[in-house]
Formats: sequence, C-alpha cells, structure tokens
Amino acid sequence: MIIEKALISVDRGEKEAFQKAFYEAAPYLTSSPGCHGVQLYDCIEEPTRFMFIVEWESLEAHEHGFRQSPAFAEWHRIVGPYLGGLGELAHYRPLDEP
Repeated sequence: MIIEKALISVDRGEKEAFQKAFYEAAPYLTSSPGCHGVQLYDCIEEPTRFMFIVEWESLEAHEHGFRQSPAFAEWHRIVGPYLGGLGELAHYRPLDEP
C-alpha cells in the first residue's frame, strides 16, 4: 500500500470552489484500478490550506495507471486550476517493525 499526500493552498475566495471541484473529480480517482480511497482534509490553523490523501495499491498504479489514463485528464481538467498552490506531493510506504 502506498499513500499519496498532497498539500494545496488556495486563495481565500476559492476555498468552496476547490472543495466542490475536488469532490466532483474524486470518482475519477476512486474508479481507477489500484486506488483504495481518497480523503480531503482542511487545515484548522490555515483555512485556505488543504491536504488530500490517496491510498494506492502501488506506486505504479498511480504513476503509470492513473496518470496515463483518460481519467487523469478529466480529474486534472476539474482540479487543475487549483493546483498552482500545490506545496507538496509525495508518496509514502509503511515500514516494517525492526
């Protein structure tokens, strides 16, 4: 299991529009093979900052499956206008206990 974590800042007047766009585009993620779920969080201390987490079966499912699919193009068409404030995009994997 791989976790994709993204941090996004939006302009104050775009907060509600971004949330609406994100939830409109979410089915393009969740219907992608290898996607196990997506969740959007807003920041308590900074109300125009968001984090979204996507659970992927593997890095390949995200990078080569979703990103090279027509679903990604549609997702990006909807959410892309807000990605200028993307502060971090990284993938994480669980560690085994030593």
